Amino acid sequence: GLRALGAHIEEGNPGEYCLLRGVPVAADRHQVIDVVTRGDHRMAMAFSLLASQGYCVRFDTPDVVVKSYPAYWNELERLGMRWQP
Repeated sequence: GLRALGAHIEEGNPGEYCLLRGVPVAADRHQVIDVVTRGDHRMAMAFSLLASQGYCVRFDTPDVVVKSYPAYWNELERLGMRWQP
């Protein structure tokens, strides 16, 4: 998913990844990053952490997190993170 946004990632040991270049698609922090979750709550939760770095993130199916953490988006907002439904 990060590679799709232009990040440069290399795998060292199996399962060990190194982010060599950030998310150029979102270099302008006013640009919205659209994330396709593929129905996976883990994708939504993982990519939502970009909001902690000031990026604005929009998910195709934000309700996918209901499976494991129904109050997840409320918690992000409480912490001051921006995301768009």
